[in-house]
Amino acid sequence: MSHPEIENVPLSEAVEEFDLQRVVVAGSAIFIAITLLIFVGAIVLAIFTEEQFGSVIQIIRDIMIILVVLEGMLITLSLTILIIQMARLFNLLRSELAPILKNSREVVTQTKGTLDFVNQNVTQPIITASSFMAGATTFIKELSKINQIINKKQ
Repeated sequence: MSHPEIENVPLSEAVEEFDLQRVVVAGSAIFIAITLLIFVGAIVLAIFTEEQFGSVIQIIRDIMIILVVLEGMLITLSLTILIIQMARLFNLLRSELAPILKNSREVVTQTKGTLDFVNQNVTQPIITASSFMAGATTFIKELSKINQIINKKQ
């Protein structure tokens, strides 16, 4: 039993439909709306009724206190998990980053050595030979000009 409409949906669209941020925002909005509804209902009952709803309001108050305590416990648990995850991330970065930096230093050292080798064994000889050839060419040109001047005078 395959569903062609599900199979043809790209993964990115399927992920967009179930976005964790949307779920958290919707859950928070529903929680706040229920809390406000209970609070407004309790105030209305307290104002417009006599003492017959006093016990109901006390029960609602107790439920709200319990919900606030549970919410505090949930926040504390979430912060604890966050701190643990951050500690694990720092340990991972410390253990993974040190070898990467060590390898980078080795590569830089090897590259410097290679550049020094190329400079001494390739670049310097080429520059020296090129300078010698340029000097020799200039010397030969000057000799030929002197020879031409001498031949013209004779």
